[in-house]
Amino acid sequence: MGYSKSLSTLHQSPARMPKPSQLHQFLLLPENRSAHRALENISKSLQQKRGKRLFLYGPSGTGKSHLISQALREYRQNNPKIKFRRVTASEFAAQLANASEAGSVPEFRQQYRDLDLLICEDLQALQKRTESQRQLVLCLDELETKGAVVIVCSTTLPGRWQNINRKLIDRCRAALTIEVALPSPQSRVRLCRHFAQLIHEPMPASVAECIAQTIQGSPRDLHSVIARLVEDAHRRKRKLSDEYVGQFLESEIVTPELPMKKIIQATAKYFTLKVGDLKSSSRRSDIVHARQVAMYLLRQMTTHTQIEIAKTMGKADHTSVVRACQKVEELMSSDSRAQQEILELRATLSSG
Repeated sequence: MGYSKSLSTLHQSPARMPKPSQLHQFLLLPENRSAHRALENISKSLQQKRGKRLFLYGPSGTGKSHLISQALREYRQNNPKIKFRRVTASEFAAQLANASEAGSVPEFRQQYRDLDLLICEDLQALQKRTESQRQLVLCLDELETKGAVVIVCSTTLPGRWQNINRKLIDRCRAALTIEVALPSPQSRVRLCRHFAQLIHEPMPASVAECIAQTIQGSPRDLHSVIARLVEDAHRRKRKLSDEYVGQFLESEIVTPELPMKKIIQATAKYFTLKVGDLKSSSRRSDIVHARQVAMYLLRQMTTHTQIEIAKTMGKADHTSVVRACQKVEELMSSDSRAQQEILELRATLSSG
């Protein structure tokens, strides 16, 4: 993701425009450092014609595409003659459909097999696209045979995909798999300061902390908010003071309370369950966990009482909600995956 692109358009004065080189700066954080290192190491594989597969996953907006763009520029500088293709899974499927209609599938296949590097993003979009999945598997296998490098991305791990060819899942699981997670509170503060610095916009530490605490989503979410904030501040000729930013966030960011039904449905979908499962008395471990997460989110994201939440979830009394919230909080303090689940669900609900 090119974080600084839209921010650069907010200022009319050329003196305040970021320099071209600044538009490609990427802030390394604990959440993206492993992926950055893996992409850097791929340069050696390309030079030595050693086949390699890298699978990056994480929620939308965490910077996977931006990391790849940065790495691709380096690959092309080191080897201007490199043969590569970069597509989204949807583009791959659309190109295959066009080739099928035109009777040129062999030519389509050749374009994807005569490569040194293939980058395919948003792989989860191939769900239910059977023929596209089959063709991609064939492509991956042939590229591996010739020693090409393959980088694939998805918002989730292959195990969470539905209606996907088992062979494609296996190929992805065999790759070096690295997560690009949502930023922690500390990383969100650094991102806020970074985005502001790119456009030479003074941002006090207290303001960055206020934004980071309020916007608990992806770098893309933070970027969008800061763009709107700076634009509004310039229009009103206001400085980014604690008071002004607090007022802006309260009026622009706070959204109407979500219906309980929507939170429950989103949680069920996230864990690939039915709403009825969450409201049932089942003690199956995955259902129990999802049910606890739903009650935690209902408590955190609505003003409904514990008694009201318990009733909605089909429970006899409010103690089940108390225990669920305690359990989720305990998991979040010791398990990064549990924290990631909450962050992803919050981001989904906030954007939907």
